[in-house]
Amino acid sequence: MNLLQPIVLGIVQGLTEWLPISSNAHLKIVPSLLHWPDPGAAAVAVMQLGTMAAVIVYFYRDIARTLAGMVKAFGRNGDRNSPEARLGIAVAVGTLPIVVFALTFKKLIENEFRNLNIVAGALI
Repeated sequence: MNLLQPIVLGIVQGLTEWLPISSNAHLKIVPSLLHWPDPGAAAVAVMQLGTMAAVIVYFYRDIARTLAGMVKAFGRNGDRNSPEARLGIAVAVGTLPIVVFALTFKKLIENEFRNLNIVAGALI
């Protein structure tokens, strides 16, 4: 991958992550349209770390409050009904299915599911 490719893909990631459509799909389609090699699942994951870092920086206070609420909720005499604790618990429980799915279908996700036809079909 030359220097231009990650710059272009980083811009695509930054612009499309906030849209209600898959930025992952765009990171698969753009290289194909430009006749570049597929950057691979690992490169896409690294690009998405930049988005995650931006979200964490922007929502730092909210995340800290939610985590503190969860810690308090599971401590002695904890309040599991506080808004912060409830949000944290809901996010943790909501994350479990995708973790199980990703671990179960890791090889398919890294290989077969990166097929451009599957990506385009899912995007539609």
